[in-house]
Amino acid sequence: MTGKQRASKLRQHQAKPLGTENSTPLDALPRDVISKIIGIVGQTSRADISNCLLTCKEIGKSVDDVQVFKRLELQMLQRQPLLAVGNYTDLMMKCLIHANPTAHYVQGVLEYFYYDNTIAGLHFLEKAANAPSPINEAIYLTGMINLCSGEFEIGKKYIDHLLRNTNESVVEECWEKIKTALHGIGILRKQEYINSLWAMMPPYMCNINDMQNTCEKCFHYKLMVKFVFMM
Repeated sequence: MTGKQRASKLRQHQAKPLGTENSTPLDALPRDVISKIIGIVGQTSRADISNCLLTCKEIGKSVDDVQVFKRLELQMLQRQPLLAVGNYTDLMMKCLIHANPTAHYVQGVLEYFYYDNTIAGLHFLEKAANAPSPINEAIYLTGMINLCSGEFEIGKKYIDHLLRNTNESVVEECWEKIKTALHGIGILRKQEYINSLWAMMPPYMCNINDMQNTCEKCFHYKLMVKFVFMM
């Protein structure tokens, strides 16, 4: 090794921070960058989050950061909110604190339909529906609950917002997902829902028994019929 090469190697060694000899490349990244990485990983798999925690201490610290719990996907609980009753309490609490829209949706479904806390339930559903990255099922449920409670203009606004950049098929997709989410929960058919149906009944020229074909006058009414009688 020439004198020039030895001098270059010495400079590299001196430039290396103390205590980094055994560190991984991730350790050198800023905490906010690591948090975003973990947040993205968490959108697809909770198992991958667990694997990440074993990688290095810095990742373990980052899992408590806001972005992780805000962006963590809870797909299993979104499909079956009842799984969260008595389970995942700590995870749900942290996700709710950090404004995770899926957690708000799950909690909204449980509060409104399982615990019969309608005010709290609608509050959580509205949060999920109005989030920067909203949950479509939350938009649908918020709209339907308002329609069936007599708040027709508010309900229409949410349903029409859901349709704005899509087509009617997204409404049917949301309905199918919500039926799965509500499976196993005893749903009460409230009298105010029946009263709202009568108030929203379209003109006689619409065939109210034909649930497959709709027009502007009967579209929201037929959605309400499904919600009230087919849950």
